[in-house]
Amino acid sequence: MDGRTLFAKWNPGAWEAIGRGPAATLAKALEGRSDREALLTDYLTLAREAVGLQYVDTTSFAPARPPTFVATCWIDLLPRLLPTVPPNHTREVLALLWNAGERLIREPVWLTRYLTGCIGKLTDLSRFEPWLRESLTPVLQELPTSSWTGPMTCTIVDCRPFHEDFLPGTLHLAAPAVACIHDRRQDRIRLGLLLRPDRASLCFGRTPCLGEFPPPKVPAVTVGENTVRIGTLSCPVPHFGPIAGFAVSPAGYVIAALQNSQCLWIVEVP
Repeated sequence: MDGRTLFAKWNPGAWEAIGRGPAATLAKALEGRSDREALLTDYLTLAREAVGLQYVDTTSFAPARPPTFVATCWIDLLPRLLPTVPPNHTREVLALLWNAGERLIREPVWLTRYLTGCIGKLTDLSRFEPWLRESLTPVLQELPTSSWTGPMTCTIVDCRPFHEDFLPGTLHLAAPAVACIHDRRQDRIRLGLLLRPDRASLCFGRTPCLGEFPPPKVPAVTVGENTVRIGTLSCPVPHFGPIAGFAVSPAGYVIAALQNSQCLWIVEVP
């Protein structure tokens, strides 16, 4: 049935873009498979739902705006990986991805953007459920509040692999273990940062602004030339020049951006 008769907010441009792009790619990749028509029908039926429910719109195809989890799956992931799934498991895989995307609609935006940024690492759709558990574990674990007693360690995270010209500027928390980093020259470009213990913090890619976490109760923090001071603690930080911005997590992290660097400095304090 035509999507225009089923959905009040039908987006014909998005539907046409799916047909010209990902659906055509999938159809070509499925040539020779006996279940080709049935699989394309299943894919397009859910794609129609995605457009009708506004999980996919015309902006989902624009590189400047990261899409929703459902859009990422239907535009990029499925056309690439669905042809590798055995015929007797394709409907199960489609249902898993769709249900995960619908659940994420009700979750905080940073969680959706985090998983959308991580899904590029998934290369086998049969591992979707393990991948989802492994990806969610570090962000859903409740982090203990830092005692701010040390010892202090420093990690440097390079932002260039996620956007070649990215220059960190404004930083703010979206959750105790998640930070949003704005590009200093183009505020519409942001990166998400996952704070993890034992110097394992990492960027999870481009994202819309993840929202503001209420200001946490933390000790006084002073960020200066080659040094970060937290309360009575002092951590020497080599090559630490003029600061563009910093944020403090109650879980024991100070994230700083420098005026002359495309990296982030993360000081960790148990």
